Amino acid sequence: MQVDQDIQSLPVNTLAEHCVVETQKFLDRKSGHDTRYCFEMFRRAFVENNQDAYTFISKHYSSLVSRWARERLPFAHSEQVLEECVNWAFASMFRTLSRPGAFDQFPSLERVISYMRSCAFSAAETENRKRRHSNTVELADQLSSGEESPEKALIRAETSEKVRQIVLPLLKDEREQIVYECYFALDMPPRVIFQMNPTLFQNVKEVHRVKQIMLERLSRALRRISEEFLP
Repeated sequence: MQVDQDIQSLPVNTLAEHCVVETQKFLDRKSGHDTRYCFEMFRRAFVENNQDAYTFISKHYSSLVSRWARERLPFAHSEQVLEECVNWAFASMFRTLSRPGAFDQFPSLERVISYMRSCAFSAAETENRKRRHSNTVELADQLSSGEESPEKALIRAETSEKVRQIVLPLLKDEREQIVYECYFALDMPPRVIFQMNPTLFQNVKEVHRVKQIMLERLSRALRRISEEFLP
């Protein structure tokens, strides 16, 4: 999305006022709601590292993220657990989109919101895993037990910039970018990826197909550096 220079020059408090109004229009299903103000708020938070913009986003969208997380928590949960999920989701989103050039992959507010939803789902799934296993399963344990392939574990960990430098240039299109972020980085199942992106994938099988094609392309490159990470 190209943001008008006039909007880019607006102070954060003015942007916030417009964003609240336009969000309400959308919720009321009114036509003609303008997504540019909210999108510019995200851009300032993640590209310009504007703390006021990030504070607004975390407050303005907290109830939405909370609702998404609650949908993925099948057990009776406390408000503290839900709050932790919301905080984790925003932290994960900030960690990813504040990287140089990362926000350019999200050209519209719809794409940003979709990614925010995936972060909320991932936060809830992480809490579910913690509850099932009583504690967080560390990456080293997963590797030693053979539960994950080295390729997927390396991508999910995202602890090395070298991995990203190898992976990102090999992603062919938006569908592969979504599979990378949602399946490998956030551990979301293909079914959920399809439900979140029905205009990009025809069915769940296509998500699996894109994932497999991408794995075949990445496996050789990742094996070249696996010795640097695996014991």
